[in-house]
Amino acid sequence: MSAMDLLPCPFCGRHVHFWEDDLGPNFVSRFVVKVRCFGCRTEQTTSGDDQDETYAAAIAAWNRRTPEPGKDGNNAD
Repeated sequence: MSAMDLLPCPFCGRHVHFWEDDLGPNFVSRFVVKVRCFGCRTEQTTSGDDQDETYAAAIAAWNRRTPEPGKDGNNAD
């Protein structure tokens, strides 16, 4: 998993990067992965027990976007 898998920031369009922390075995979720924007400092946090699964979940969460009005069939005028 790499930052190249991430879409640009949905708010300012700038590049984003990962920030990771291994909390150790004494925490409910061991790994914390943040995706942070270089521009507007927006961030999204994902945590889990497996490092690869946590990165995959962080990428999926960050890349999820709300459909544009009229593009999903539910917001058409």
